[in-house]
Amino acid sequence: MHNRPLEFHKRAEPAARAAIAAHNQGKFWAMHDKLFQDTKALEDSNLEAYATELGLDLERFKADMAAPETAAVVKRHDKACVSIGASGTPAFFVNGRKLSGAKPFEDFKKVIDEELPKAKKLLAEGVAPEDLYAEVLKRGQEASKPSASSQLSDRTVRIDTRNCPADGPDEAVAELVIFSDFQCPFCSRIVKPVHEAREELGDQLRVVFKQMPLDRIHPQARPAAIASLAAHRQGRFWDYHDTLFKNAKKLSDADLLRYAKRVGLDIDTFQADLKDPALAAQVQQDVSHAKQIGVTGTPSVFLNGRRMKSPPTNASALVDIVNTEILGL
Repeated sequence: MHNRPLEFHKRAEPAARAAIAAHNQGKFWAMHDKLFQDTKALEDSNLEAYATELGLDLERFKADMAAPETAAVVKRHDKACVSIGASGTPAFFVNGRKLSGAKPFEDFKKVIDEELPKAKKLLAEGVAPEDLYAEVLKRGQEASKPSASSQLSDRTVRIDTRNCPADGPDEAVAELVIFSDFQCPFCSRIVKPVHEAREELGDQLRVVFKQMPLDRIHPQARPAAIASLAAHRQGRFWDYHDTLFKNAKKLSDADLLRYAKRVGLDIDTFQADLKDPALAAQVQQDVSHAKQIGVTGTPSVFLNGRRMKSPPTNASALVDIVNTEILGL
């Protein structure tokens, strides 16, 4: 049982720590049932009362709840959940097969009935009982490898995303890297679906922006790229990014300044940063890196280092690709 406290449930993490503290005294499931009896009664006083009712050593329980090791276990479980695509609750896995949300008994029975014969067959083939689960997962992963109809290239490239604007946690299981040009009309078409997919997939997806101004055909793309990085220094990259794409035909120097005011940037800092050679160098570094990995046009999109055969212009299609190609759902 992994604890997956979600940040919008303020008492979820203390409850998770209470469950672990109870587990240390052999009473996890008894505490588990107490916690779910009334999910609105999860204050410290409630948790201590449950521990007393269960006959736990209260001082040890309180010490274990407050211990850094317990908080570390909760954090480790949370990261593990993200890594396998469990971004919401409840999320269930039957032999690696995910069931999201509150499902009826029939849904669980169907999956279990499908998995039991597979497990019995593996045992008959000589797989040791203690190795059974690992073998089931291994064969499931092999079966879910991308087919010839994959939406992603077979080739995987290493993309340097250090210092790049990003939306989503570093430990996300799926990383979408976009090489883009703020004056490119095709790039603007993927902004909304990428935002929507990021929202739907939550912490499973990290979106990274790489600068790729096509100077010969888009003369204002490079100044816009530098301006976006100046906004990034003030923590407002994505607001400025969205504004630029909504106004891709109006990217004069005066426009860039006007958009900075619109998104609430400190204008003096913004104007000083525009002149910082480090930002121009970062843009050029992205351009050079793009050429090294064969990117010549925009938008060019990579999912976990594998190039998408066509840009994601539909949020649900992008979510499906992440689910099938990365999460194996």
